[in-house]
Amino acid sequence: MVKVVFKNLKKSELVREVTTERIEKTISKFSELARMAATVIVSREHSNEHSGASLFSAKLMLAGNGHKPLILEKRAESLYQALALVTDRAAEIFQRALSKDRETGRHRKRRWKSFQKWKNDFTSWEEGAESAS
Repeated sequence: MVKVVFKNLKKSELVREVTTERIEKTISKFSELARMAATVIVSREHSNEHSGASLFSAKLMLAGNGHKPLILEKRAESLYQALALVTDRAAEIFQRALSKDRETGRHRKRRWKSFQKWKNDFTSWEEGAESAS
């Protein structure tokens, strides 16, 4: 479930739908994130001190399931660009985290197999030493 919060921006159903669709699409690619609560804060930042266009920001916060909360914020000249940046970066982070978990699991299995081999070799060496005495 995605919650969309507007800050310094008029509420718009179109923005809410687009934001929800993009975030849900990104989260649906990773089954581990299905039960996490997602909140997106969309805002417009305008400075009276600096000239230029307003910046839009999208801030994604994911929390739940005993994992550390993930907070991502990106700014761009368009709200849709900011959303695209956030979803791309989130997908990259999720993919990297899952790959790391997968590699850690493989490493543990390899270590366990080498330990078992060492244990068997040591046991056979002890048996050979006992029979020789």
